[in-house]
Formats: sequence, C-alpha cells, structure tokens
Amino acid sequence: MKKLLSLFTMLLTAVAVMATDYTDKLSVTNNISGNVPEDYAITKTLDAQTISVEEGTDGVYTFTLDLRSDPDVSEILVFAAPVTENADGTISFACEKVASPLTQEGWSSYSAYITAHGKIYDGKLYAYIFADWGGFAADYPDSGYDYTFVFGTDPDGETAISTVKTNSEVTAVYNANGMKTQGLQRGLNIVRTADGKTKKILN
Repeated sequence: MKKLLSLFTMLLTAVAVMATDYTDKLSVTNNISGNVPEDYAITKTLDAQTISVEEGTDGVYTFTLDLRSDPDVSEILVFAAPVTENADGTISFACEKVASPLTQEGWSSYSAYITAHGKIYDGKLYAYIFADWGGFAADYPDSGYDYTFVFGTDPDGETAISTVKTNSEVTAVYNANGMKTQGLQRGLNIVRTADGKTKKILN
C-alpha cells in the first residue's frame, strides 16, 4: 500500500510540473545610444524560439525563455504571472517588475526585472516582455540594460510597434549630464518612457 501511495504521489507531482512548449518567432531589441559602442545594439528576429509555460494551481503560470545559447543575450529568463481565463477561451496574463535571477558570469548577484503581458490562444502564445537588466535601465538610459522581446503574433492585431506607442508614459527625465531631474529643465532633457525608449527634448 505504501508503494502504491508513493507511486501515486510521484505521478501527481509529475503531472503538476508539466509544461507546454510554444515555438514561434522572437524579436529581440535593446536600447543603445550615446557613448555606448554601436556594436552592443541588438535588433534581430530568431525564427524558432521556445517559451515553456507551466500552469500553476493558484491561477499563476510560470514562463521560461531560455536564451543561454544566444550569443547576444546568453541568459535564461523565468517569471510568474497571474492569468485570466477569458469568455472566448483565451488566457491573458500580465506581470510587472518580477525578479528573474541572472546567471551570467559577473551578473549572478543581480536579477532582470520582467514586465510582461500576452495571451494564449488556439494553441499559440503571444508575449511582450520587457526585461530590465539588474534594475539599471532607469538610472542608465540608452546603455543597453533593457531588452524587449516580442514572441509570436498578437491575436488582437497589435504589432510590437503599436504596443510601444500606447505605452508612452514618462518614467524619468535626465539632464545633459545624465543626472536624474524632477521634470523638464532649461536646455537639453533626456526623457525615458514606460516602454524603455528615450527621446531628447530641448526646452
């Protein structure tokens, strides 16, 4: 009886941790400008990338994007997000600033902070993922500490570009010396928005 109970427990555990793998195109970009060498900039599309999704019992799914074999990113990102089951049978998810411990040499004491949203529909996955490397993206804009990943096709018809345009809330303002300020100052201002983009404004 003990052996049967032990076998049943192992079987339940194995079922509980089963993940579904989704394979699709993944676009990767980071925000580089200013004094950072141009060859650090990344803008590319990977044709067959996989995101594993593990369904939790508490309405939270765990997403794993393994890019350790990619020479530009060389990292695995793991984040949990609460999900909503929609009336049309799709599943939506969203999370904000979820810590994903980094594994690269020199970064192992830091995390990437993940802000993501997306949808699971018709056996497919769409995900928009913004990763703030080490939490440095706000303090060092344009230095490549942020990555944007867009996986799959948005079923609502939004492209990555239209998603970015709707996410234009100002999150930080810097002067020409790179010092954070309380708002626009006289002269050159560097304005950072919630989508990780920056623009220069002369006031």
